[in-house]
Amino acid sequence: TQDVGTGTASVIAVTVAEALGLSPHDIRVEIGSNAGHVHGPASAGSRGTASVVPAAMDAAARLMRELEDLASDRGIVGQAGPTGITGASGVVPWMEVLAGAATIRVTGRRRRDDKAMVLPFAF
Repeated sequence: TQDVGTGTASVIAVTVAEALGLSPHDIRVEIGSNAGHVHGPASAGSRGTASVVPAAMDAAARLMRELEDLASDRGIVGQAGPTGITGASGVVPWMEVLAGAATIRVTGRRRRDDKAMVLPFAF
């Protein structure tokens, strides 16, 4: 998708941040390239929002899995939740899990219908 000042990057940041209990300022959004993609939704009538939110939710889920792996690699044991890893000694927030880590980059995906059109919702 594109961002021509309509707030697409902000919507993505808020969606991912809410899923992980973070501030939108903690999320860096990079709008992807259109290389290899023929079409996308217009930036009108909230169409972009309806298109990017499902992909942002998928990105948040993928990021949480990456954070769980990072926590495990660092010896942080517990149950992953929306704010961090909850273990016997309490919650280790995601930002603490990330401290000093290399950049983690994830790409969210959204499902398509049988005509290859992007669907922002299941029906």
